[in-house]
Parts: sequence; C-alpha cells; structure tokens
Amino acid sequence: MFYETMTKVSRGGWTIRVWRESWQFETGPDQEVIDNIEWLYMWCRESGLEFSVERIMKRVCELPRIEAIEVLGSLGNGAIYYPDWK
Repeated sequence: MFYETMTKVSRGGWTIRVWRESWQFETGPDQEVIDNIEWLYMWCRESGLEFSVERIMKRVCELPRIEAIEVLGSLGNGAIYYPDWK
C-alpha cells in the first residue's frame, strides 16, 4: 500500500507544499524536503539570487518520489507542478 505525505514550508515569502509518495503512513513533516528548501533559500541569499518558484520546483523535484509541488505567494496565488505530467 502506498501513501502520500504532505509537507508545508513557509520561506522567503512563499508557502510551499510538497506531496511525496511513502510506503508507510506518516503525518509528520518530511525532513528531507524541509532541509532541501532551507538549503536552497540560504544558497540564494548568499549568492544574491532570487528564491524563485522555478528554483524551488527544480530543487524539490530532484528528490525521489515527489508527486506534486505547490508554491503560493502571500495572496494565495501561485503554481502547482506534477512531475509525472511531463
């Protein structure tokens, strides 16, 4: 049986929600997702680059078993990406 976990992270003015396939029922946040978003945020700040939707989605999609990524701005507008919809 497969499950999906959902992890929500707020960083750099964005609310990021990541759905990831899991082999067990989990309700806590996915620390690997959080660590990757935090790393990207700090790297962008140190490099003087924009912490953009495109960068967030590209970085998170490098992780295995990603089902969907949603990135919303402060007004609730944004984008959702499904890696298997290529």
